[in-house]
Amino acid sequence: MGNIIAGEVNPSGKTADTWLKDLNSAPYINNIGHFAYTNTSDVSDAAKEAWERADGIVSFVDYVEGIYVGYRFYETAAEEGLINYDDTVLYPFGYGLSYTTFEQSMGELQVSDDSISVDVTVTNTGDTAGKDVVELYYNPPYYNGGIEKSSVNLAAFDKTGLLEPGQSETVTLTFDTEDMASYDTYGTGYYVLEQGDYEISLRTDSHTVVDTKTYSVPEMVVYDENKKPTGRTMKRNDWCLKDGEYHLTVLGVVGRPDGTFLITKRVMTKAWAPGWWEVSGGAAQAGEESCEAVLREVKEETGLDVRNAEGGYLFTYKRENPGEGDNYFVDVYRFVMDIDESDLHLQTEETDGYMFATVDEIKAFAAEGKFLHYDSIKKAFEM
Repeated sequence: MGNIIAGEVNPSGKTADTWLKDLNSAPYINNIGHFAYTNTSDVSDAAKEAWERADGIVSFVDYVEGIYVGYRFYETAAEEGLINYDDTVLYPFGYGLSYTTFEQSMGELQVSDDSISVDVTVTNTGDTAGKDVVELYYNPPYYNGGIEKSSVNLAAFDKTGLLEPGQSETVTLTFDTEDMASYDTYGTGYYVLEQGDYEISLRTDSHTVVDTKTYSVPEMVVYDENKKPTGRTMKRNDWCLKDGEYHLTVLGVVGRPDGTFLITKRVMTKAWAPGWWEVSGGAAQAGEESCEAVLREVKEETGLDVRNAEGGYLFTYKRENPGEGDNYFVDVYRFVMDIDESDLHLQTEETDGYMFATVDEIKAFAAEGKFLHYDSIKKAFEM
């Protein structure tokens, strides 16, 4: 501490709690005290007998905060107008001082099937070497009468190395998408990632925003066994379908006139089928026709615009998983166009390589058990 005060060490720590101007304003203040049960003599006697230092007093603490522990309460209460933040909070959670100054710059969100990453560039803009902490938070959508949520939630954090004046470092922060799910106490009884816009914000502490990006969770249409919309929707990856209900997935096989097909390799960090080869595809969103969905999926995953390519819809197959809540139709499309490597802009966080493969090469991957959906879509490779 003396070295810090003397300026020989540049501090880089952050507060692990919210510091109030008046502790009596804390929501839990009335629950601090010595609350003892009066009808527990048998427990008291047993405690004294088991441990000579036991005082024999059986006490309790009543926890009433629920999900609003620490900064989650103060940030939510301020947003709801329950408190004046500046009058209540002295130092926010994640707050810290330094003998130098830093500038933080937030990149675009990098979204995969199950995680979100963002690059943050930190620059020492002062005249003293120092370290800085990068903090990433999310603000979930809330609907009146819906699942209870706090308005600000820490998603990820990291610290830079020692930065000399003028020096920069880029830190990558990653967290699982399911970390943003909320427990549906009075509804489903499990964690749900509700549809809507999630604000992903870079902050210097729980209250001070540097920059914000938006991550949207779309709805998916629920269909009946005849592939007719039921009027219900579901959240992505929220497998709560009843028997006879289905969601819709699309696959887009992209081929070239020479008979080769664009296939991509799934990154090894995938929870399901890592390292397997596949074609472009994904779930259709609410309000989106099958043909619109496949154009969007191919564009997002490969950078290719196949609207004017030859081909189109080929066939549909159906899969049922009784008891798992995950039944689906798959619309399979094939597009043929003259493309080369310079036309591709792949999702690097999703793919670990690509190739223009012949039918025999695809069959070889399938024989190794390394080609996703091959048995269901092999007809799409017959040109």
